[in-house]
Amino acid sequence: TLNLFKTNINLLLSIINSILDFQQIQANKLHLCIQQVNLEEIFQTVRGLFEFQCTQKSLTINIEISDKFSKEIKTDKERLSQVIINLCANALKFTSKGGIKIFAKPDESDSGRIRIGVSDSGIGIILYGT
Repeated sequence: TLNLFKTNINLLLSIINSILDFQQIQANKLHLCIQQVNLEEIFQTVRGLFEFQCTQKSLTINIEISDKFSKEIKTDKERLSQVIINLCANALKFTSKGGIKIFAKPDESDSGRIRIGVSDSGIGIILYGT
């Protein structure tokens, strides 16, 4: 239970930091800290934040990283983590069965970029007027 407590505190701090970052973006004062990070470590940390909640809902939460690029990338670790956490939180909220996947794969444009995302088996987004 102590680990769960620490995990939830970290999630709450991440939410607070997201709010503060939004205020910095509005004031054009957000600074990125680009550094070499391990993508798998970031994904594992995020998965750890949501494992208990997924288990409570009988959902799986998996990580899928393509082997077509290095897991060491240059990015702002905190910002990337915040985005993935927000996507996972939304996936958890709208998924009642099945699972959530955090993934990284080569971008389809063949530009050398990496596509990082979260997919789920939830209800999806309903398009109005189509």
